[in-house]
Amino acid sequence: MMTTTAFSLLASLALVWVVMTSSNRNGPMSFTSPDASGASVDNIELIPVVPTDPQRPDAATPAAESFAARVADDTQRQWRGLPPRDTTATASVTAAVDGRAVDSDPRRRRLLTVGEFGVQMPKMEFDHSDPLQYFTKKAGWAIAGFNDENLLDVTAEQCAMECMSRVWCASFDFHAKRASCSLASVVSTDVGREFKPVDGFTFYERDGDEHMALLYKLGYATRPSQTADNVGDADGDSDGHATGQGHSHNLLRNHDTINYVPNPPKKYKLVVGVLSARHHFARRELIRKTFFKYAEQYPDVLFRFVVGDKHCALAPQHRQTSWDCVPKKDIGGDGKRVPHAPRYIAKERLVDELLHEEAERFKDILLVDHVDVYRTLAAKLAKYYQWISQHLLFDFSLKVDDDTWVHVPNIMKDIDKVSTSGTWWSHFRTDWKVHGPGAGKWSEHDYTSKNYPSFGCGGGNIVTSDLASFVGGAVDDLLYYQGEDVSMGIWLAGVKMTRKENANFHVAKCRATEFTQPQMEPQKFLEYYANYEKCKNICNCT
Repeated sequence: MMTTTAFSLLASLALVWVVMTSSNRNGPMSFTSPDASGASVDNIELIPVVPTDPQRPDAATPAAESFAARVADDTQRQWRGLPPRDTTATASVTAAVDGRAVDSDPRRRRLLTVGEFGVQMPKMEFDHSDPLQYFTKKAGWAIAGFNDENLLDVTAEQCAMECMSRVWCASFDFHAKRASCSLASVVSTDVGREFKPVDGFTFYERDGDEHMALLYKLGYATRPSQTADNVGDADGDSDGHATGQGHSHNLLRNHDTINYVPNPPKKYKLVVGVLSARHHFARRELIRKTFFKYAEQYPDVLFRFVVGDKHCALAPQHRQTSWDCVPKKDIGGDGKRVPHAPRYIAKERLVDELLHEEAERFKDILLVDHVDVYRTLAAKLAKYYQWISQHLLFDFSLKVDDDTWVHVPNIMKDIDKVSTSGTWWSHFRTDWKVHGPGAGKWSEHDYTSKNYPSFGCGGGNIVTSDLASFVGGAVDDLLYYQGEDVSMGIWLAGVKMTRKENANFHVAKCRATEFTQPQMEPQKFLEYYANYEKCKNICNCT
């Protein structure tokens, strides 16, 4: 686990520091943790648990009422035009649902629990004195994989409270020795043989009928249709889609109203595109509070998060792998209806709603027509290049992932030394081996050579506008391979251009001259930014 490094932060960083650092394990981070099967679960967003007082379910206990929790709550209220929580009456309009009450005011939903997404989840009221009463327990068992959210330093009772306060949560695996749990939107009958004996774990599952009644009542799920066609709801959402396809809420379908084009138009020296998963709200907020702020110093640099507008229509338990959107063989890929998965749909609808609010609030989200899973990243990158080539004037475009630090001042010092035509500027991998079947999400199914052509490392590479336009203009004709970076190498292998090597991209350890550094812990973003503001050296100020 990370420990907090003593450093001074600017006042503008205070909000994100308290929410995002991991002092005493009270902040989100990217980490690698074993799931119930012993496999590795990468880049899970870990957010602090805020226990609640059984006597005051609307407020956190004084001991647990951290400044981080208050700021997180008030930040979300600010998004919705509400006053800070301290001046807001806790009473709200409620509707009885199976003997429990839920907040029926849409402007105050999602305002209690800090969840996986780094934003507030739906406020659900229940008996906090004995939250485990709502669960069936099976010691020594767990669901292998399918983890939607991981929590550390918690008791089984706290995990039960956190699960109950998330409308989509149906079960959790608890490990007493690790004091950790994994929340999931599936139940044991959803996953077949993946529900199995696992030493050290205890499995807890909500009452299925009661939970589904709640989802139907709230409108986050729709009962299976008796017809052979569409299953819809009042918002136009649906949990019956052709297999293997993606789906998005009505809110996200009109890209023209969401993808903000600067007006009046201007030419940018550099467009920074950060590929980000739909639910990575916390990471995006961290980046806004750090290197996106360089836009104030460099007005000829434009920053955008690139996000797919669709979730996979298949719940994880109905896919062949978690990194793709391909149905299991027993489901078939011939256009049959997707098995009903209302808890998964409820969770993704929340993501859609929050993503729409985020895009309207910050105007830095670029939605692309894309099913947002790992194996479709190549198409996501190509569609990003297509959009910026059609809507913006620019010399260069930088592609990074949302776990990558971008030190814009260093890039801008050297960028004028680079030709604005036919140039790919990066740290390159050469003769990279093609992985066959058995390599998990890195398995290559389509490229038949033993080695990939040279390609820019994923932790940051820059192309000139003509190369971006070449890729973006061929979106409908390109073949998409296992990853976006190797795909770029293949696409540009036959194009007349110059590969300009620079080892300051994709660095492994901090260096004062670096351009980009991938796989960063959240705390390091804050340290780097604060150090640079203080002494112009991101690595240290000693």
